[in-house]
Amino acid sequence: MSSAAEEAPVIPLFYFPYGRPLSPLEVEMACRELKLALNDIAGDVLGPEDFAPLARACSLPGYFKTALYRAAGGDKDRPVTKERFCRYYSHLVANFPEESSRAVHVLARDRDYLTQEDLRPLFEDFFAMHPDMRFLQKTPQFREPFIATALTKESHLLSSLRWMEESSELDQSMDAFNFGSFYMTYAMFEGLDRDRDGMLSPDELRNFQGGAFTNRGLDRILCSAVIKRQAHYVLAVISYILATYRDCIMTTEWHY
Repeated sequence: MSSAAEEAPVIPLFYFPYGRPLSPLEVEMACRELKLALNDIAGDVLGPEDFAPLARACSLPGYFKTALYRAAGGDKDRPVTKERFCRYYSHLVANFPEESSRAVHVLARDRDYLTQEDLRPLFEDFFAMHPDMRFLQKTPQFREPFIATALTKESHLLSSLRWMEESSELDQSMDAFNFGSFYMTYAMFEGLDRDRDGMLSPDELRNFQGGAFTNRGLDRILCSAVIKRQAHYVLAVISYILATYRDCIMTTEWHY
C-alpha cells in the first residue's frame, strides 16, 4: 500500500480563485514598472489627484483613483507616501494577480464580493473626470438617480470603464453608463409618477406599457420596493423591469 501511494501521480494545482500566482520575478518586474510611474510624480507624498495614472499602472482604469487611494490607506488626514504605496502594490500584485480580483480587492478590501456602495467611488470619479458627465456635479436631481439606475444594470465593468476613458461618445455604449438609456428610464418613471411623490403606487405602475402587469405581478414588484421612501430606490425597480422587458424575447418569459 505504501508503494502504491508513493507511485500516485502528483496533481498540480489548478484552482486559483484570485488568478494564477505570479513568480517572484514577475512581481519584481511589476514593482519596477510602478516605480517608473511614481518617478513622474514630484515629491514623496501622493494625493488623491495622483492616483489616476497609478491606477492605470496597476492595470486598472483611471476611475479607480479614489478607491485605490483609500485602499492604500489614504484619507483626508493621512496622505500616502510613495514607499507605502510600493509596499501596498507589492502585496496587491502578489496576492491578486488577475485584474478582476485586483479590482474587487481595491473596492471591497476585506471582502471577496462587492456591494453597490463599493462602486460609488467609481461613479464619483467618473462624474468628475469624464467631460460628458461633469454636468452631473451641478445637477443633483440626476446624480443619485443615475447611480441607482446604473447599479441595476449588468455591465462588463473593467472593459466598460477602459472604453469610456478613451471615448467621449457615451451614448454609443449600451451598458450601465449610457446616459441616454438612463434618461429614457428616468423619463418613464416621471411619466408614471403622476402625483410627483417620488414613488410609484400600484395604480401608477399599472399604466406601464398600457397595463402589462397583472395584480399578482404588481404585488410581487412592490411588496419590498415601497417600504423605503426613496425615489431612487423605486427608480431602480423600474430599471430592473425595463432590463427584463428588453431582454425577454418570448411572451412566456415576460409573463414569468
